Amino acid sequence: MIIDKELDTILQYKPNVKEKTSFEDKQIILYGAGAMGQMALDFIDKIDIIPKYFIDKNKKGQVKNIKILSPFDISVKDKENSLFIICIVKASLNEITLELQDFGFKNIIHFYDYSNLFLSDFLTNGWDKFTLSNEEIEKIKFILKKLSHDEISTKHYLQFLWWRLKKIEKVYENVSILHDKKYFNAPCFVKLNSVERYLDVGAHHGTTIQHFLEASNNNFDFIWAIEPDINNFDILKSSITNISSSKISLYNNAISNKEGNLKFIDKLSFASKIDIKGIKEVKTNKIDNLNLNPTIIKLHIEGQELNALKGAKKTIEKHRPIIMVLADHNEDGLYDIPNFLINITNYELFFYLHDYCGNSAIFYAIPKERLF
Repeated sequence: MIIDKELDTILQYKPNVKEKTSFEDKQIILYGAGAMGQMALDFIDKIDIIPKYFIDKNKKGQVKNIKILSPFDISVKDKENSLFIICIVKASLNEITLELQDFGFKNIIHFYDYSNLFLSDFLTNGWDKFTLSNEEIEKIKFILKKLSHDEISTKHYLQFLWWRLKKIEKVYENVSILHDKKYFNAPCFVKLNSVERYLDVGAHHGTTIQHFLEASNNNFDFIWAIEPDINNFDILKSSITNISSSKISLYNNAISNKEGNLKFIDKLSFASKIDIKGIKEVKTNKIDNLNLNPTIIKLHIEGQELNALKGAKKTIEKHRPIIMVLADHNEDGLYDIPNFLINITNYELFFYLHDYCGNSAIFYAIPKERLF
């Protein structure tokens, strides 16, 4: 595959832009009753919508009093008139869409596309960018050049571009989505040692901390966990009881590029975020102000990742940590986040997709001295 030619193909493709009017006033049915389906249910409740039911081939029963049906049990009327929202990112959108069409379902949209149209005040993962300036195109070419040392990174970034720029789920041969190889299990990740100091920014419920414990065989130096949402923070506290209090510190504040107070939308679980539409305020700080010496930093903070990097510049320069940054919360992930990471001296950049639909997209920046 010639990278420049593939990028030209992406840029020249005319997207089929979805309009709100195509999906309004239709009864909603959620396809997929797993974790994402339950999340979708919580979010559409915020705009006072109750789905008629869930569809799932493998589950039965109910989710929060919403019945789960088999796709074989759907009436012709519902197939033709309802809006079917796909709530799955662990399987190809193309395959799921074809399967639903084979069942006779007419109106189909992925939840992230639906959220971009109707739920953008709460969830930003459905963002797109259909228009690019010449300067932005050159930035993307530069990122591709810096990723060209690694086939998976290159093809995953192109797949990310297809989705974010054109809303097309392109899958390349010989490169699969890395569902089970995230963070410490990523192909580029190095072997951990007993002096690792892990800074988890956006610690949520502590899941990634548990993955760190597994990867390090519980043999590490220290953990700092930062989580601004108080509900998440309470769950986080209860999740780390297996860690000695002398080896972990928790912070109930937000991280950005400055110290102060910012508007915050809370009680959205993983999607709680700094946002001018928030009713509450949250204390913010820069990583550089915390006087930490991490060997690994993870940033998953719903669109504040670039600001957090800017506020961690001195810490990164001094301690040269491995950096893992989510890129799917806003268009910073297209070129500004990787450009920041590229400009750190003697780091190698990798990029992996861990779910379909441009989701769980992570840039990994590894100090070269830890690669060799």
